[in-house]
Amino acid sequence: MPVRFDEASEADQFHVFFTERKLLADETWYVVGRCQTAPEPASLNVVAFEHLADTTVYLTSYGYTADRQVCIVNPDDAPPAFWRAYEKRTP
Repeated sequence: MPVRFDEASEADQFHVFFTERKLLADETWYVVGRCQTAPEPASLNVVAFEHLADTTVYLTSYGYTADRQVCIVNPDDAPPAFWRAYEKRTP
């Protein structure tokens, strides 16, 4: 699933909160890297508080345990909350 980070407030935007606790997450994602081509990526807005999110996401280091495998269209625009969660994935 291709995703792109977007801070603008749009109606079709998906609000996510990245958690460090796997048991509290709605979904587990495995980041496969940067998308080479993505016709229609999902637009993500990372929120600072869990109660503002549509979905709480835990990032994992293992693709076989993930609910979704995602690639990122614009990793340079990823907010610090994403990078903190990415760095704390379980090895």
